[in-house]
Amino acid sequence: MRLFFILFILPVLLSAQSTVADVVLLIENRKFEEAETLTKRYLTEFPNNQEGLELLGDVFAYQEKWDDAVLQYKKLTALNPKKANYHYKYGGALSMKAINANVFVATTYVSDIKNAFLEASHLDESHVDTRWALVKLYIELPFVLGGSKKQAMHYAQQLEVISKVDGYLAKGFVYNETDDKINAEKFYKKALAVGGSKTCYKELSNFYLKHNEKEKALHILKQAYDKFKDVKFKEKIEEITR
Repeated sequence: MRLFFILFILPVLLSAQSTVADVVLLIENRKFEEAETLTKRYLTEFPNNQEGLELLGDVFAYQEKWDDAVLQYKKLTALNPKKANYHYKYGGALSMKAINANVFVATTYVSDIKNAFLEASHLDESHVDTRWALVKLYIELPFVLGGSKKQAMHYAQQLEVISKVDGYLAKGFVYNETDDKINAEKFYKKALAVGGSKTCYKELSNFYLKHNEKEKALHILKQAYDKFKDVKFKEKIEEITR
């Protein structure tokens, strides 16, 4: 009987794993409608499969079907309330839904968005993306809706503990958005010194461009191109020097 059960269930498990892999491949190839169809078919057999539900939410998000994405991620937070990434994705999808709504409707989502990100941050003390979301949320929200430079900097500091480069970039972002040019430049430079990634070069050059310091921006972009040979840096240089 035990052997029969194993032989019976094994093909089902293998089929499920194969379907998930097929959906991931379709997403990677940006075949989102096919991925949606396949995932929905998979979920008719395994309606509460968390991996399938998350994939369907992701497929909806890639297609900017924010109402549908919100529903999938919210279902996941109910099925597994202790998984930080589900709360993060729910908050993210809700944020995008708010952005695409009129200002009066958008304000009604603020509390749920904030709570989702905060829950994710409490569940996972090393969740980088959630803390970035909170930094941006507190900076971009008007004061009357809970916006706060102090709170944004609080989560930037948490990021620095987890990842120095993310912390420095986050602090650069906060200072840049609050018109503290000296400190913004300081932390973007610190991020570049520690991280040296394409993102670090991009953020520092964008900072200089924002403040009409083209020569400094060009210097950073040329360094980036010499290091990475990425055509995007070359195109940016050509755009500035045109």
